Amino acid sequence: MVGAAVGLYFLYAPSDIDKALERGEWVSILVVGVDDGHEGAPQADAIHVVGVGPESFCVFSFPRDTLVRRDGKWVPLYALYTPDLSALREAMSELLEKDVTYQISLGYSGFVELVNRVGGVDLDVDHHLVYVDQSQGLVIDIPEGHQHLDGETALKFVRYREDADEYGRIARQRQFLLALGEKLRRTGLRGMKALVQFALSRVETNLSLWDILSLWRRFRDRPDQGGFISVPGYPSEGGLKVDLVKLRKRMAACEEGKAFYTRDEVKLVVLNGVGVRFLAHRAKVWLEDRGFQVLRIGDAPSFAYTKTTIVDLKGDPKKVALVRDALSVAGPLEVAGEGEVEIKEFGSLPTGADVLVILGKGISFGG
Repeated sequence: MVGAAVGLYFLYAPSDIDKALERGEWVSILVVGVDDGHEGAPQADAIHVVGVGPESFCVFSFPRDTLVRRDGKWVPLYALYTPDLSALREAMSELLEKDVTYQISLGYSGFVELVNRVGGVDLDVDHHLVYVDQSQGLVIDIPEGHQHLDGETALKFVRYREDADEYGRIARQRQFLLALGEKLRRTGLRGMKALVQFALSRVETNLSLWDILSLWRRFRDRPDQGGFISVPGYPSEGGLKVDLVKLRKRMAACEEGKAFYTRDEVKLVVLNGVGVRFLAHRAKVWLEDRGFQVLRIGDAPSFAYTKTTIVDLKGDPKKVALVRDALSVAGPLEVAGEGEVEIKEFGSLPTGADVLVILGKGISFGG
């Protein structure tokens, strides 16, 4: 009884992480999967930062070949690995503009042992994963469909990278983490404590047993309060450079529940609803000059629209607001509410279209 009382005290007594969260601060944890057999030199093979807030959490996934500036040169993240993770923590802190205080590093063998310890995971493989690298002695052959992955197979699943697609690999890592997280969420306190104690003998971390149990309790009680962010980048010589504008927007959306868009992220279909010649064409040029993407133009089923009508195709009022604000200078308009417009009347619309614009009477784009 005394032992149980002491254990409960430490589990529910506020840790340093709990205290920071109670002050409204975010806690950031660098999580690195280490390839300790790459030509004899360990490298960071999977790089994530878990941001934990008072009410939610975010997992930022970085492509391993993301470039950062060091000593006047662009260097990929995987090359910054050192056993103390200091260089990687510094790079993450700069990119996220947050102090990355905590860290976990895990080698391949430790990963395999931990997955086997929880009894493996079950998930759906979207297509047959096949890869052979004789130099590493690596053979990946995972069939399509619902699979039970033991430690060895799970490692191959999260390592698999098709056609150098780092974002595809991150998506598989996310799928694995979600499946593992669901399994851990159903684990009882005693089982979770034993698992964490086992894990601490296989990982390098500055988190304590009670820190990890406290975090697990938060994730268990709020499974739907998290988000996963693939850190956006664009190709450059030697790797990917981070798109900082998109990253900040995604961070705000995850941390504060706010979605921010720029006009280039809004895809439109524009239809002529009054029969004025070339009106849809002029609208397309006008809208594209202002940053929107126009996927298709054409005629509406009717030329009787007395006002320009904006229809939300994706249930995203923030994108609709951008279109409305831009078009408000061109003439009278209205935003159609849910059910006010029968979308089937307009035939097959392009996949990915966010907003339908039906040009009505009184709208003008010059010319």
